[in-house]
Amino acid sequence: MGLELFLRENCQRAEKRTVVISQRFVENGAPVAWVLRPMTAAKEEEIRRSCTEGGALDVFRYYGRLCEETVVYPDLKDAALQDSYGVMGGAALLKAMLNGGEYAFLVRQAEEVNGFGETERQLADEAKN
Repeated sequence: MGLELFLRENCQRAEKRTVVISQRFVENGAPVAWVLRPMTAAKEEEIRRSCTEGGALDVFRYYGRLCEETVVYPDLKDAALQDSYGVMGGAALLKAMLNGGEYAFLVRQAEEVNGFGETERQLADEAKN
């Protein structure tokens, strides 16, 4: 085994994922699947830094940006789509389009497609609820 295994051209590309986020967006009688793609570690770090103030991460803003960057379809940058919900920006659009449960499901899917697993603390918090 040599280092050539780690060369860019030998690296498997991260796969996009299609998933139905909401049953409410329907085409031809079937729910429409959304397309999610993983982001680079550099982009995730940029988002994390932009959502950190005074050493504290604003998790609501972070998850909004994480999802905004991860969702490929629907196109969250589409002006007509944003206008139809009366918002500006992809993160605001997601929060206007989806109900609470759908948004939480999207956040989990965005975490998964980006390689984040559940931490022990998250599991403990869920067990308490």
